Amino acid sequence: MKFSRLASLILVVAFGAAVSISAHAAQAPGKGPRTAALINLPSANGYVWDIDDSEGYANDGSHDAFDLYGGLRIEVKDASNATLQASAVVANLALTMAGTNRMVTTTPFVAAGVSVSRRLYAIPGTNLLRYVDTLTNTSGAARKVRIAFGGANGDLGSDNNTHVAGTSSGDLLITTADNWMVSTDQALATAAVDDPPVGVAWSNRAAASFIGSGDPGDPLFAAFAGDGDDGFSPVYDFTMNPGEVKILAHFVYRGLSENGGSGEGRAVAPAAAGAERLLALSTIAAVVAAPDFTDLTTQEKAMVYNWTLAAAAQPAPAVAVPTLDEAVLATVALLLAISALIATRRRRGSKLA
Repeated sequence: MKFSRLASLILVVAFGAAVSISAHAAQAPGKGPRTAALINLPSANGYVWDIDDSEGYANDGSHDAFDLYGGLRIEVKDASNATLQASAVVANLALTMAGTNRMVTTTPFVAAGVSVSRRLYAIPGTNLLRYVDTLTNTSGAARKVRIAFGGANGDLGSDNNTHVAGTSSGDLLITTADNWMVSTDQALATAAVDDPPVGVAWSNRAAASFIGSGDPGDPLFAAFAGDGDDGFSPVYDFTMNPGEVKILAHFVYRGLSENGGSGEGRAVAPAAAGAERLLALSTIAAVVAAPDFTDLTTQEKAMVYNWTLAAAAQPAPAVAVPTLDEAVLATVALLLAISALIATRRRRGSKLA
């Protein structure tokens, strides 16, 4: 009897686990519960960057700033435009901590021979998170890549209350001519924001080929609609030669709520209405004017696709100092010896005379 009860209990537990595993495996891709771990990176205002260790997106960013924002989606074709990798979310990167404010990829994502790895850097003393994504063509043949940043598998926390608060061109329309944007959850600039204002800087030139949206469509192909659309995603198109490496870099800003509340346990005092919006605008514009790439090597800076970086200062060329090899020195010594011998004989000859 005891064995029968124990066997029944084991069967019940096993059945429940199987149902749970099956349900998770059958879950449709896209938004929904995540099983990957979240790792917190610090931010100067006390909020945190809660980063998914599989895709690298900011899960919430504190106080509903994001809804899984900051991922990548990629499509790869060959030189004849045949699709080798249909649109896919870059995942299973096994991101791990590297110090107190950095995360690095452990297992790169590979799409048709194009390897993708990510590095995240919560810049100390700021509320900025920098993504450096490295793509390497290991296929041995040319590859045409289309890749989106941002709403790859999520969106902004402001949802359908998203309102563009500013762009690099000075208007409220985000186009491929822009290189940064700020959004809030309020249409009026004088209204207090509930979700923190967010900003994205994706270039200091016109690098994006398309402005896509990941909500509810695929950002590689669905166009960003403006206000009410929380899936903002800059998209890039380029060809990679065999062995070529390209780097994409993005800066994400997240401010504070102006309606108080708390984020990850931190109490937030209400701010003056509009103050956080203005701070977001000035901060993200300053990023484009002086992006922080000081930790990248000279070689890495040359590989950055979506930013034009000033060439690293080259050391002044050394002044060439003429040198004499051993053969020349021996010849000079011999000539000096002969000159001395001649001079000696002349002196002797003059005495005899």
